[in-house]
Amino acid sequence: MDSREEDDLQKLSDIRAGDPIAQEAEFEKNFPAKKFPGRLPIRSLQINFLERFNHFSISAENVLSTLEQRKIHSKIIVDIKSYVLTSPSCKKIDDQYYIFTSESFNAYLWCAVYCFMVHYEYTNQRHPFVKTIPDFLITDQMLDRSREIFSWGRSLSSSFTLWPTGYPSPNPTSMLCDSEALYCLYANHLSINAQVFYLYHELSHAVLKHFHSSESKRFEQDADNFAMDIMKDPHEDVTFFSAIFGIICALCSLLFLKKPPLALSSETHPDADIRILNARDRLIDKDNKYYEYISHFISIVFRMFSMTYLIESPDMLKGNKGFETSEESIDYYLRLFEKYKA
Repeated sequence: MDSREEDDLQKLSDIRAGDPIAQEAEFEKNFPAKKFPGRLPIRSLQINFLERFNHFSISAENVLSTLEQRKIHSKIIVDIKSYVLTSPSCKKIDDQYYIFTSESFNAYLWCAVYCFMVHYEYTNQRHPFVKTIPDFLITDQMLDRSREIFSWGRSLSSSFTLWPTGYPSPNPTSMLCDSEALYCLYANHLSINAQVFYLYHELSHAVLKHFHSSESKRFEQDADNFAMDIMKDPHEDVTFFSAIFGIICALCSLLFLKKPPLALSSETHPDADIRILNARDRLIDKDNKYYEYISHFISIVFRMFSMTYLIESPDMLKGNKGFETSEESIDYYLRLFEKYKA
């Protein structure tokens, strides 16, 4: 067991040993509503993704310096009043850029990231050559509950309800089952990077002066690339918690915002599956070992999407046993998606 695993095991042990009522009170104390407006548990993430956004601000300045010396000045406003899930946007008001995002969207994104990660780890842990620390094992119950919390997150697009009590959240307590609390902490790291990607994507529309709707697909791809160039830190190791995985999670979450075929194809945006693969190829070299890890992650999300909306052929619902590589799996789903788009 390495030092990271020892730290994670201690965190999990501490959460399990705590009193859930006292733990909830501690969250309220650490994130008072007067200082952090909004509802728990999502409001506890706000300071984190604001700090992460600022972490990349120097990179943003460097990128923007090549664009007629325009400089970046932005303020982030989290809408806590609207109960409708609205995607982030950017507006210029009095020579100041404002990025707007909603609390409901942040909740949806966290649920998506958590569910993706649990499915990814569940698949890895069942590989015959993978040895997992017993306390870190993802159980069938955890897998089912990850789908349930993601289903709740998707429901926010049509109606608002409070975060389900006793389910995984950014503020894990001892009420959770098995090792859920640990994976909640992991999801916090990933979802923050995913949220920051969306913020820089929206900011790029303003600074790149994307005004002509006839070119909207190209503008959206340019915005993706702009945000990725800002967040691709050459000094940051590629790990499951790095910006790269967060960006992939952000784009994968687009698949589930709308029901297919709208989720796959749009008149204003590049196809979601193509945006995901463009990000993978732009962010990481094929000879990097994490290229295969990311490809495996994408193939799992593609399969989740296919099974969620029942667009996969019955013989393939039994698993990915027919695929020798993640690339073969991805190619299969791309062909499946193209048929569905048509």
